[in-house]
Formats: sequence, C-alpha cells, structure tokens
Amino acid sequence: KTIASEEPKADEEIFKEGSYEPEADEKIFNEASYEAEAHEEVYLANDRKESFFKVVQTTSRSSSPRRKLFLKTADNLDGLNIVLFHTHGSEAFQSTYDANYRSLDENLNILGIGTKISNNLLKKGIKNTHLKGYNDYPDYNKSYANSNYAVKQVLSDSKKNVLIDLHRDGAEENSNYEAILSEVKTTEINGKNAATCTLVVGNKNQNAAALKENAGKLYDIAYEMYPGLFRKIIIREGAYFNQYLSDYSFLIELGCTLNTYEEIEYTAE
Repeated sequence: KTIASEEPKADEEIFKEGSYEPEADEKIFNEASYEAEAHEEVYLANDRKESFFKVVQTTSRSSSPRRKLFLKTADNLDGLNIVLFHTHGSEAFQSTYDANYRSLDENLNILGIGTKISNNLLKKGIKNTHLKGYNDYPDYNKSYANSNYAVKQVLSDSKKNVLIDLHRDGAEENSNYEAILSEVKTTEINGKNAATCTLVVGNKNQNAAALKENAGKLYDIAYEMYPGLFRKIIIREGAYFNQYLSDYSFLIELGCTLNTYEEIEYTAE
C-alpha cells in the first residue's frame, strides 16, 4: 500500500495500542527473510521504500465505443459471489485530519462508502455481501489476518469469488508523495469532481499473473467509461494482501486523505 510509515498521533484514541507497522502479511506469512527486487519504474517519493513498488500500465486502449455499465450482467450474476470488505475500515478522509484520518463513524470513513457501493449494486439487481467489520480495530497490526479470516467465512465453492477490498490512499504530511497525490486526487466527470482510484496487486501471490490480468481488464473498462478515474496500477513486490484467495481479488484505493467526503461519495456512485 502506498502508506509507508503512517504514525499515529500521540493523542490518537483509536490506534494508541502499539506502534504502526507498514501493511504486510507477516501475521499470516513469514516474509522476514524476503528482500524485494529493485525496479526502475516507480511512482513514489524518494523518501519511501521504492523497491517495494513498481507501476505498470495495462494494454493499449480500445477505440471502440464505450460500453454501457452493467450491460447484460444478469446473464453472468448467478455465477458470482461478490464480497466487499475493508481490511482498514476506519480509514477516513480530509475532514478527519485531527484524528490521523481515522474514524469509526460510517459517515466519515471508507466502511461507510462500502455500504453506499453495496446498496447501489443491490438497487441494480447485483447481489453482494458487504462485510462491515473493522478489521483494523482495536489492533491495527492484525488487520490482514482479521480480514483473511472474515473473507474465508463467505467464500463460495461453486461460484466465482469476486473479492473487493476497499481502502483509501494516503501519504505522510508534506512528503513528496502527498504532493503527487494533490495533483491527481480528483478528475472531473460530468461537471463534478470525483476522487481518483488506484488498483494495487501483491506480486508475491502464486496467482499474481491472473491478478494483474484481471486488474488490467478492470482498468481498461474504467478507462473506457470514465477516463482518469483510475490512476496507474501499482504492483507491490513481496506482498500478498490476501489476494491469493481468488484470481478476482481487487484492492482498490478509493480516494486519499486529501479528498473530501463528497468527492469520495461521487466516485462511489
């Protein structure tokens, strides 16, 4: 994930237990001896662990007319088990600066945005399961272990599991990456500002090739429908993010700490 060293503030009430560790899956997998390979193409500030990240662009864009959203989806829905969840459900946005961009209030955080997305899908006849547990509270360091357990409880043996882990992006205050995010935090769609998104893929999964292929397909469809809504895909070396659970596992950074909640809601729509 693009947060490399987010430290809780001294007066933080939600995450005052222990020190923050960068997102990883050490609680499930032993990566202590792993050394990431270096890559030339990175999209991070110089003061970050650049070797953990690289950015890849997907295939060339199609010149065909844009597809209509949910076109003929009814034919495909019966075979899908769509699960929305939040490894870091308390991640929040611009208005929660004083609380280190964290909140247990669904009117402020990414979990509440997940509820809106889930409800919008249901209105369109698309069944889904929204897991509303705070996997990052009270122990942030067990976030991925907790979400791993929660998702496994609802996996299907007979349907294609589409697993969508919704996060929000962020950066250290006054860092180079925050400056980058400030330039790309929104895109205009139909005259309104929408928060931009990023897909992240853990490259240590055995199914990494399928994950990257499917992330690329999603990116291409998003580009056809809403150019600029999704930023470049990030491939993180040495990470899992529980994406081995399905070839259709998507980690989406929906907006960032610089976005207003209104911009995030519009993106959810």
